[in-house]
Amino acid sequence: MKTVRYIALCLAFIVIAACTAVTFTEDNILPDGLRGRAYPVALEGADAEWLGEAMPNGCLALADRDSELLSGSIAAVEDEGEIAFGVVSEDEEGIIRVSTDSLLPKEQSLGVVFYRIEGLGAAVDMIRENAVAVRVGAAAVIAVCLLWAVTLPSRRRKKEVRELIELFEYYGRKYDEEEEGIDY
Repeated sequence: MKTVRYIALCLAFIVIAACTAVTFTEDNILPDGLRGRAYPVALEGADAEWLGEAMPNGCLALADRDSELLSGSIAAVEDEGEIAFGVVSEDEEGIIRVSTDSLLPKEQSLGVVFYRIEGLGAAVDMIRENAVAVRVGAAAVIAVCLLWAVTLPSRRRKKEVRELIELFEYYGRKYDEEEEGIDY
């Protein structure tokens, strides 16, 4: 049972650390040294209708920055400081169509989207919107854990003393019961 508690505690710390790390990122939620990138999808208006079901709002798009741009694939691009998603044009080599009237060169590509996770992008956006609350919560958890660790030796000592007193009382009662009918 202790093992399950320790595993649950470790998983909780991993989730808290991941949520806190997300609050410090701007666009890509993965560390910069990795080949893959992860961007939350938040398309509005005509862009949401144009990409349709390929990139629904609220999903998390996983992109590979080293993949080759093939015609018809979806790519993440940086457009005026914002992350946008577009389809690599079939008729023009190296052009990414971000919307019905916007074309970008392939040099602005941040990677080819190879997978999407439904709903996780909305969770990332919610965590980013509540960054202060997430950071304060993580700091409170760390403070409680530090307090628990600092007071652990004294609590163990008190428990040992309590157990010794109980043991002494038990053997005292046992001795009294055995010696009850004996006259010396």
